[in-house]
Amino acid sequence: MNLYTLVIDYDGGTYICQAEASSKVAAPVACIESWDSSSVLKKETRSSLIEQVASEEFTAISGASNVWCGCANIGSGLAILNLIQTVKNV
Repeated sequence: MNLYTLVIDYDGGTYICQAEASSKVAAPVACIESWDSSSVLKKETRSSLIEQVASEEFTAISGASNVWCGCANIGSGLAILNLIQTVKNV
């Protein structure tokens, strides 16, 4: 299992969550499931976000290693998602 960091830019805020996952495909869902988003998202919105990132094809960021970008709709707003495969202990 690898550690992943998901940086979410949404509605003027930046939110960071981390989780271990078996792949970059599974990582966004694992990160959002571990994120305490109760102060930011309603329960229904969180479920919708999980569904969206499960099917989102994250794109590799040119010039960077182990960094991908994706997006999702949250309510009427757009969230930019940056996924980073993270070293556990430096």
